[in-house]
Amino acid sequence: GSASYMQEIIPRNKNKFKIKEGFFFQEFIEGEEYGMDILNSTDGNYVHSFTKKKLMIKNGETYSAVGVYDKKFEILAKKISKLTKHIGVMDIDLILSKDNKIYVIDFNPRFGGGYPITHEHGFNYLEYLLRFYFEKKIIKFPVRKNKLLVSKGISIHSKVIWKHM
Repeated sequence: GSASYMQEIIPRNKNKFKIKEGFFFQEFIEGEEYGMDILNSTDGNYVHSFTKKKLMIKNGETYSAVGVYDKKFEILAKKISKLTKHIGVMDIDLILSKDNKIYVIDFNPRFGGGYPITHEHGFNYLEYLLRFYFEKKIIKFPVRKNKLLVSKGISIHSKVIWKHM
């Protein structure tokens, strides 16, 4: 599916399920969903990564998440970076199973829908890439351990208009 459209969980009793042409099947992994952004330099080397626990997902896009600081995610990010040697940002979706195993379910070699949450935590990958490319400057990212809750799509603005009478 795209944006979780037409996805469904098939019951274990396969006799009750009719296989639909043009679909593929994968095992359902029960657990919590996470998103990870991995930033590589223009020569494909690891620069930084950020992981967030997804709290609200709508149409396959992360709308609310909280930052997660766990060494196991950083180790995984460095392994993926070394294997792929991608340039720029790689958006990855993960599931942490009930038995604490990490399953990578999606690789997106681009800025993903959860990037604004990474950005709000103080990790401005766009600025890093632009400064490195145009100015050959390397930005040092802050060391953060705060678990900031970020939700997208809600913005409240107020404007008072005074009329002179």
